[in-house]
Amino acid sequence: MKENPLFVRTMIRCILAPYLVATDEKNRMPRREYQKIERQLMRLAIRHNRIISPAKAAIELEVHKQTVIKYCRSLVERGKFRVIPTGSAGKIYKYEYIGSLQSPDLL
Repeated sequence: MKENPLFVRTMIRCILAPYLVATDEKNRMPRREYQKIERQLMRLAIRHNRIISPAKAAIELEVHKQTVIKYCRSLVERGKFRVIPTGSAGKIYKYEYIGSLQSPDLL
């Protein structure tokens, strides 16, 4: 560490970077790009091998199924989820999380 302190600082920053959240200058609260339910859905998908069903997610999060579908569609538009069409009709019963496991958006 004496020989190369810059390297040590750089490595610590790399390790801690996902956990550092930018704050809003006015009220010192962390800026959040995603709403609470969206973060919960992303965490839930990670716990279930990146794939969630809106019906099961609604039960686990104790919200209405249509609410879960609305936020899943929002996450698809933002590029965090991907739809998984089922059967020949292509109905959507599942969503897949395609973001990083250590994304600061999950905090």
